[in-house]
Amino acid sequence: MKNPIYLFLLIIPFFVLSACGGNEVPSLDERIEVVDIEGTLTTNASAEVYQKGTHKIQTVGADTIYIQSPTINLSDYVDEEVRVKGKMTEGLGAAESVLTVSEIEYLEPKEEVVEINFKTYENQNFGLSFDHPSQWILFEGHEAITLTYQEEEIARVTIFSDETDVDAFAGNREVDVPVEVTVGAQRSLRYASGSNLTFYVPNPPKNKIYQIKFTPTLTEGVQEKKALFLDLIQSVESMSRSGFQGQICGGEPRVDCPENFFCQLNDGAEFATGVCAPVGKLADLSQCPRLNEPTQCEFQIADYNEVGCPVRYECIDGAKIAEDPSEEVDANDFAAGIGFDYVIPTASQVTQEVVNEGAGFSMKIPSDWYYANAQSGSDLTVGFLNQALESPENALVTMTVQDFDGGQASVMVGDKYYVFDGPSDLVPLMQTMAGTIEAVEVVVEVEEEK
Repeated sequence: MKNPIYLFLLIIPFFVLSACGGNEVPSLDERIEVVDIEGTLTTNASAEVYQKGTHKIQTVGADTIYIQSPTINLSDYVDEEVRVKGKMTEGLGAAESVLTVSEIEYLEPKEEVVEINFKTYENQNFGLSFDHPSQWILFEGHEAITLTYQEEEIARVTIFSDETDVDAFAGNREVDVPVEVTVGAQRSLRYASGSNLTFYVPNPPKNKIYQIKFTPTLTEGVQEKKALFLDLIQSVESMSRSGFQGQICGGEPRVDCPENFFCQLNDGAEFATGVCAPVGKLADLSQCPRLNEPTQCEFQIADYNEVGCPVRYECIDGAKIAEDPSEEVDANDFAAGIGFDYVIPTASQVTQEVVNEGAGFSMKIPSDWYYANAQSGSDLTVGFLNQALESPENALVTMTVQDFDGGQASVMVGDKYYVFDGPSDLVPLMQTMAGTIEAVEVVVEVEEEK
């Protein structure tokens, strides 16, 4: 005979289920419903054990729907307005219902990222170049340049001639306090008023000041336009050369320069090439180091430095220019630039190779310059001058091999910095010299045992 207690325990659940009548547990098919909802998709960071689903949808009515998907990466749609379709499984007890997503789409199509291409504008007469978005339309006037997009003016560049004092010039036109910035390697001034920006950029060799303004008339997309305008500002370059200067000439067949220009050849070969340079002096030498002009013949400029200043003249008829005797100048005065008009070598004259096997480097210097070394601990200093010198202290330009960067021009080769210092108008020369430095094998002499 079976235990009566056991039979009693079996009867109780049967009685309870029979008493409940219509409260039977629904089948899985009965708990699933196909739904289509809209809202903002977010991650499910809740720690509630009854909440399932990796993400959730916040509907327009502020309802929270928990979702998951075995086929779609829902994380790609976080914080986006979406429409989702799928099967909603009703939760049992305290568990939340969960929607298994099979389809998803943005409520509004996402804006495609438009690739911005830039094109370079250059005007030798203005002495100015910059890059601007190719979608912006550029109009060039007599003393101004405008940039528009979809008929809206975005930026304007106004060129003012015979102006060099950027502080006084800008101060007469602006009432706000400017911020000093560097544009086109020149100390410039920036003024801000709301969304508008105005830059004043000088070009001393050209005696010009550029007023570059960002003045959009529409608020739509203004931040994107401003970002592109600032890219334009970063690309600004001031040019000191003008006209046909710098155009390729010579060669075979021979290309001649226009009137008032001559072909400055690179060498004396039969079909040598060169660049066009103007006959006579530059239009304005006020910003250039003084170079005495020949008086015994009609002359032309035979060589320029990197910023467009003449460094050598020659007679047009081929006669030799007499050299004026120069008084002997103390090397210290020379290095300090006191009472001495030194000639600035061009990049093409940096041909003399200097090799320091002990320090493990080689470099090139102007063909008629001299150098001297000095060691201080682990640092090596080399001085350069266009006359013989005994130590770097008497040099015009110095280069120090050290463990940290600095100076007016520098380059890192291996684990060392080669840092140059000298007069500011020799910075292009120092940069050229720095660009020629190469590492060489260090030679260590070992005495043979006898």
